[in-house]
Order: sequence, then C-alpha cells, then structure tokens
Amino acid sequence: MNKKFLTHLIVSLLVGTGLQPVGIPVEAETIVKKQHSVSQFIPLTPNERSHLELLSLGAYPRKELRFQPTVNTKQTVRITIQENIVMPISERSGYTWTPPKIAVVIELLVTQVDANGDIHCHFTFKSVEASEKRIKYEKIKNFEGSATFNNRGQIIKTSLEQSQNLEKFLTYLLQKMTVFIEQFPFPFPAQAVGEGAQWRVTSLVNVDKIALTQIATYKLLDFKNNVATVSINLQQLPQQAIPSEETRNSSQSQDSLFSDQYQTSGSGKAIIELNKLVPKKFNTSTHNDTYFSKKVVNSPEHQKIFNNPENQSVIILRELSLQSK
Repeated sequence: MNKKFLTHLIVSLLVGTGLQPVGIPVEAETIVKKQHSVSQFIPLTPNERSHLELLSLGAYPRKELRFQPTVNTKQTVRITIQENIVMPISERSGYTWTPPKIAVVIELLVTQVDANGDIHCHFTFKSVEASEKRIKYEKIKNFEGSATFNNRGQIIKTSLEQSQNLEKFLTYLLQKMTVFIEQFPFPFPAQAVGEGAQWRVTSLVNVDKIALTQIATYKLLDFKNNVATVSINLQQLPQQAIPSEETRNSSQSQDSLFSDQYQTSGSGKAIIELNKLVPKKFNTSTHNDTYFSKKVVNSPEHQKIFNNPENQSVIILRELSLQSK
C-alpha cells in the first residue's frame, strides 16, 4: 500500500467510526425531527430517522421507564476512549497502532423540566487528559453546549458553541463527545416493561458522510430501586457503496479509494439511575472492519488493494467507558 493511501486510511477511520445516537423516537413509525439553531451555536444531532420495535415486554412486575431528574441536578461525566488499529501494509504483514488514550470530563446540569417531561440540560467541557502533547487540548476547556431530551431518553435537539480557531481534530473531538452525550440517556419504550424486556432501534445515521443503517438492541437486565441495568448490542452497516473523502475530493485524473465493505459491531452494559440523565456507569466495546479497494484511472473496475482476502481489512477496536457522579 502506498504512503498516501495508508495515511488517508488512518485519518478517515479515526474520524469516521464510532457509536452514533440511538436515543430517538420510540413510536413504531418513521419520524423526521425538526431542529432550531441557537444564536452562536450549531445544531449537531445528525440522526433524523429512527424506528423502535418492542420485541418483548419482559416479566412481571412491569413499569414504565421514565427519566425524572429535577432542576439543578448536576453530574460530572468522565468518558475514556482507547483504540487499537490493525492495518495491512503488504500481502503478509500488518501494522498495529494504538492512539493515545483520551479521557474527557464533562459537567452536565439540568436547567429545566417541562410539564410534559422534556428535560433541558447544559453541558461544559471541563478537561481533557491525554498522553499526546502535540495537540492543545486545553483549547476546548469551558466549551459549552445544550441538549433537550424527552423523559424516555429520546434526543430532541443539541447545540454546541462554535469556534473558528480550533484545529480540525479538536472540533471533531468536541462534536464526537457531544454525540456521546446524545446517546445517553438510553431510549426507553412507551409501554410498561419488566426484567428481560427487549427493544430494537433501527436508525439511519451518517458517519463521516457514509450513510449507515444502525441497529441497536437493548435488554432490561434488572430494575430495582429506580435503577435499571441495560445491555446493548450494536450493528452498523452501509446502505450503499462508499467513496472515501479522498475520492470525493480528487479529480478524475487521480486514483480513487473506496470502502467496499464497512461493518461495526459492539456490545455494552449500563447502570442507569432514573433520577439522573447520564448512566452511573457504562462500558462498551466495538469492532469495526473496513475493506478497501481503489479505482485506477482509465480502468472501469475497482482493484483490491490486497489480493489476500484475509489480510485486506482495516480493523478498529474501541473500548469506551463512562462514569458519572
């Protein structure tokens, strides 16, 4: 693989993978959300269509799961991300890279609870801990945003403070952390459910301009004293052939890089206190496989970068942990 392709693969996959919001409407129908931007803030919620299907009600006793935080409820949330990237560089060898572990601390405050149960919150990025010293992480300290959820954990809208002076990676990090905020709290069905209940949320999401179908399956493992333990299994699959960013920006006189297959799977478990918005604890692992080919100038067909099918996918393993207090 030439250096140009190798560099692009690393950058595009770091920016273009990960969990996306799944906490969207629970009615059994397609819903298009409307958003309203706030002055000097930009709306970030990328997921516009979602469908929830209740698979099983679970055992008795059953109860409607609803978030019920009070105004001025404050949480300090610590999100830690560790990745490992395995990339082929020849027919017989590969390259493994472990980016620096990043820990982001976010403070979240409930500012308003409407009569219909909608919950408004404000969040502030307090600090970033990373071993990588070349990036000025302190630049995002005290960046602010807001989010609104309904009491079933469905995101209504989010916005994030704008800045024209941040490096691309820091802007991406801010937006990615905001996406994580969007996907917590977890979405709950409208019906009363008991232990063992399962529901599935199918969403259309966009990851770095790649259109994906995301399927998240939830299971209520335990519910006692207003605390729910919920597991999640996740899949992301492409809706169509995927041109890379390099392809989109290149002229027809250059070779083009394509992701022929893109698949993410993951699982995790959360402990959720219903008098708060963000889980007390959440851990998840995801595995992403992307198979690449390139279209050579004046050639009608795509060529595989590697002929060995067992050594031509780029793999990203991601561990995410969240703790709040």
